[in-house]
Amino acid sequence: MKAIIAKRVDAGTADTGEITDLARAADYEVVGTLTQTRTEDAGLHFGEGKVDELAALVTETGAGIVIFDNRLGPYQTYNLGGRLPDDTTVIDRFRLILEIFGQRARTRKAQLQVELAELRYELPRAEAKTSLAKRDERPGFMGLGEYDESREQDIKAQISAIREELDGIEATEQHRREQRRESGFDLVALAGYTNAGK
Repeated sequence: MKAIIAKRVDAGTADTGEITDLARAADYEVVGTLTQTRTEDAGLHFGEGKVDELAALVTETGAGIVIFDNRLGPYQTYNLGGRLPDDTTVIDRFRLILEIFGQRARTRKAQLQVELAELRYELPRAEAKTSLAKRDERPGFMGLGEYDESREQDIKAQISAIREELDGIEATEQHRREQRRESGFDLVALAGYTNAGK
């Protein structure tokens, strides 16, 4: 999918090298970059003129996603989605990293941990959608999907179910460790970066 990288800094020059590498690691084709040096706009993150420039860049490149190298709040995501062409997804660095972890998670425990982190990330966005809907605003903003009254409750139920399953996995792992100790095996823990050849 074609992606545009966006970054705002308070002062100096915005470096987009790392976020571009992360986007490529998540299999996005980076087709454009837009940066701004200014204080954060509470509603849009970028200034209004820069958001218009971003919308034009999305249209020009045919990008389906805009990846911000900044943490976006739920309302900022909503407001940006409303100002960009239809079907444009807006995510931030945190969501991109969760995506990468999700692509690389191999064990059931790792997959559940990533899913739990994603749900915790989405919960405030669902709460924002509920709040906007109660104010009679149309909450069909991109990056958050169409409004569903029960989404907030669904997320909370999923979080609870995942925690329960993770507790079960942890109990099983603890039982196995105890059995190994009782059998006379020494336990060794290895720490290091992923794919470091441990």
